[in-house]
Amino acid sequence: MSKLTSILKQPLAALALGALLLAGTANAAGPLNVSVDDNVLSADLQVAGGFSAKLTVTFEDVVGLSAQSLNISATAVDPTDGALLSRLGLSSGAIPTAFPMLVQIEPDPARGLSFAGTVNVELYTHDLEFVAASPLRLYSAPLGGAFTDVTSSHGAGSYRSGGTKGNFSEFMIVVETRTPLQASGDKLAALRTMLNGYSADMDADTYDELSGLLSAAESAFAANSLVAAVTYAETFADAVEDEGSAIPNVWGASHNLENVSGRLRAAAATLRFSLTLALNNS
Repeated sequence: MSKLTSILKQPLAALALGALLLAGTANAAGPLNVSVDDNVLSADLQVAGGFSAKLTVTFEDVVGLSAQSLNISATAVDPTDGALLSRLGLSSGAIPTAFPMLVQIEPDPARGLSFAGTVNVELYTHDLEFVAASPLRLYSAPLGGAFTDVTSSHGAGSYRSGGTKGNFSEFMIVVETRTPLQASGDKLAALRTMLNGYSADMDADTYDELSGLLSAAESAFAANSLVAAVTYAETFADAVEDEGSAIPNVWGASHNLENVSGRLRAAAATLRFSLTLALNNS
């Protein structure tokens, strides 16, 4: 049995399956056991069908963080829902039936939450098992929008996956069908598009520096020099961070600020993750 087949294999009793297929926004569940320690919020999530996870949200620099300010909810979804699958953008991607949970984090503007830099969102669940060369990834999307892979780390226990973001909204663990090399190429192209789209948000010298580093990463990747590509991705992220507030780096719950720095750094982090996997699998 392949890893993909094993992860997709339905281990649910008929009652749990029925609850899953009937689940929707009406069954969205709030977090349990929410705790805040400085810049870290932790919460337990449980949805219809008995699926559960520990959510950990870690900020670099945050204002207004409280047990209520993130406005967290989780919903059991139908893994065969065509509308949801179309948002994944993967012709053969899948939602693991052993963990069909959609998590939404949409901070309440009235509570004044804002953060600078990046935020790391991690889901840890016993419903999935970490295996070597695991195809599981953490995906994120704006509300109702297209999902993309934001994974920057994953590991055992039974399975945990973290992703760095410059903003919020929906999160879901997905079975990735691209190879790490294919994902790396897609993420390089996405980072180039993002950087070019934000060129007006930084001075010309800064853009030229970042574009040059990204060009070096692209050239290294094209030459299959993956170690060099990883190094350039890391250097790119460091260069963005070093610019501080010269590149807009604050996100606010009122959505009136564009966290350009955080988004660029997050895109570089998930690129580095895929490049490292490709390097280890080469």
